[in-house]
Amino acid sequence: MLSLRLRPAEYDWLVRILLGLGTEARALAPDDLRPRVLEAARELAAHYAER
Repeated sequence: MLSLRLRPAEYDWLVRILLGLGTEARALAPDDLRPRVLEAARELAAHYAER
């Protein structure tokens, strides 16, 4: 397990990293980071669903 301490201003960077790691990573905390990862994943899925 890897533990990081980041400022909220760095969350956008971390969200991109987590998405790139796919199912090999999981954001356990803080609570406000997980919804941001979920929203980014939904946006990515919608982008690929477009025709």
